[in-house]
Amino acid sequence: MLYLHALQEERKIYAATAIITAIIETPLFFFAGYRNLTECFYFALINIVSNITLNTYLIRLRLPPFTFAFWAVIVFCEFVVVAVEFAMSCCIMNDIFKFPLRKLLLTLTFTNATSFLLGVIYVLYVR
Repeated sequence: MLYLHALQEERKIYAATAIITAIIETPLFFFAGYRNLTECFYFALINIVSNITLNTYLIRLRLPPFTFAFWAVIVFCEFVVVAVEFAMSCCIMNDIFKFPLRKLLLTLTFTNATSFLLGVIYVLYVR
C-alpha cells in the first residue's frame, strides 16, 4: 500500500512538471516569433504529451536520483524529446503553418534547454 501511495505522489509530481514545463516553454515559443495562438496551443499540447511520456519512462527506470546514470539518461532523453517534438511539430503544425524547419528546430532546442536548466537549478538549489 505504501508503494502505491509513493507511486501516486510521483505521478502527481510528473504531471505538475509537465504543466510547469509547458508554462515555461510556451511563452519562449511565443517570443521566438510564433505569435499565432493556435501555434502556441499546438506547441503546448505537443510539449505536455512529450513531457508526460518522458516522465513515465523515467518512473519505470527507477534510477537512483542524482547519480551519473540518472543525469546521463535525462540528458539523452532531452535530445530525444527535442527530436520527437520536432517530428510531431512537422507532422501536425508544419502542414498548417509552414514553419521554416531550421528556426523550428532551434526554437525547440532553446525552449527545452531553458526549461531543463531551470529544472536542474530548482532541483539542486531550491528544493
